Amino acid sequence: MKEQRRRDRLAAYRHLMAERSHLFTNPPGAAYEILLAQADQEFVEDQDAADSQRLNLPKDYSDIGVIYRDRFVILLRDAVRFRSGRRGAYIRICGTRNGTGAGVLPLLSDGRIVLIRIFRHADRSWHWEIPRGFAEEGSDGADTARRELEEELGCRTEKIKRLGAVNGDSGLRAATDDIYLAHITTEDFKAVLPEHAAEEGIDEVRAVSPQIMQEMILNGQITDGYTLAAYAFATAAGVLPSHPSPSTS
Repeated sequence: MKEQRRRDRLAAYRHLMAERSHLFTNPPGAAYEILLAQADQEFVEDQDAADSQRLNLPKDYSDIGVIYRDRFVILLRDAVRFRSGRRGAYIRICGTRNGTGAGVLPLLSDGRIVLIRIFRHADRSWHWEIPRGFAEEGSDGADTARRELEEELGCRTEKIKRLGAVNGDSGLRAATDDIYLAHITTEDFKAVLPEHAAEEGIDEVRAVSPQIMQEMILNGQITDGYTLAAYAFATAAGVLPSHPSPSTS
């Protein structure tokens, strides 16, 4: 039963590798070399199974391959060789759908920025954020940005521009998401939640000036990495005015 479980997880791993080979490359000088030889993978599994036993953890925690998958995320456990030569495991997450996720900074024609107040399950807290989300299969960042605008704000626009890319957690996520700017006319924006917003955890939409957004960042009201990245990109590109901080004004 153990061997079949291991084989199934490695088979799913090889299937993902065939689909997304870029996730399994070993660039020159890589600090952690992904080990694809069966002997190396079995060595790491057996080594970590012994560790799990000592810690009274289930032995399947030591498996290499795709160890979890749902319709949103895939959890991988890779066998790797560290620079010291030691062999071990490293965990990472990638999206189930092969597309580009995106965050989108909605900018009204009067210069205000639209933020949503959303509850995040991971840290059990409310956050002020820009709309963002996972990709659909085969979609690019622009497709994702437009979809999130419509789903979370009820707004549509073709006036979007890519500002850059961000990795929300390069220590865990094997993905880079795009950041977009969306121009929306003030007349087309309604500070009313779409019908399904409550199901998404959104309870408020607010349009704020760039200066107010800066103050929200400085006083800790905005901590979301995608929102901070969007503000940084837009400010660096001259889309948003740069205000001196209160401590230097």
